[in-house]
Amino acid sequence: MKTIAIISWLLLPLVGRSQGAFQNLNFESTTVPYRVVDQPPLAAADAFPGWTVWETNTVQTMVPYNTLGGDKSVVSLQAVGMGLFPYGTGLFSAQLVPYPYGNCALSQFGTIPLDATSLRYSTVVIPPPQALVVTFNGHVLASQVVWSQWNLNAIWTADISAYAGLAGELRFTASTYIDESSGLIRGGCYLDDIVFVPEPGVVQLLGLAGGWALWVGWRRRKVRG
Repeated sequence: MKTIAIISWLLLPLVGRSQGAFQNLNFESTTVPYRVVDQPPLAAADAFPGWTVWETNTVQTMVPYNTLGGDKSVVSLQAVGMGLFPYGTGLFSAQLVPYPYGNCALSQFGTIPLDATSLRYSTVVIPPPQALVVTFNGHVLASQVVWSQWNLNAIWTADISAYAGLAGELRFTASTYIDESSGLIRGGCYLDDIVFVPEPGVVQLLGLAGGWALWVGWRRRKVRG
């Protein structure tokens, strides 16, 4: 427990510096009340402050809340605990559901933090890379799964270091694909917990090393005593 406490304390400065000018990356800044039943459509600006919602190439001013969009591609606000895949570290997640042969997207303009080396985000449903494309200023960020559970929940990471300090558009685009195992058209996922991850600085690395050395020394003294 002491090891966890030391490392967590040393990493706090990293977390605090990681967000830059982007906002609402965990979808918790919505101004609508939390509900776990179907709700009427919401103004996109209220559901996703800071984000622009797209259906193919058209900006959407209204979005579903806890429901899907019928026969068109939609981005919806989903309360955690709603639907088949209750998920998320907060109260809300975004759900991107492309209609066959269409796509939908969330985009936002901001500045990549100067010390950012990667972009991390979470999904429920693990889409192939071509089905959830992350871009910055139109450049595709190569994403890979770094953790998954039950082949359903996943944490992804993408190298963002080449764009550190630059201003531009960050966009998540979901499109459909053919499931090779079934031949069915599939697509869509829940999206949450987007964060820019900085490279540890020299001070933080020295702090981690020092904390680890102190803990090892404490353990040795305890064993000998």
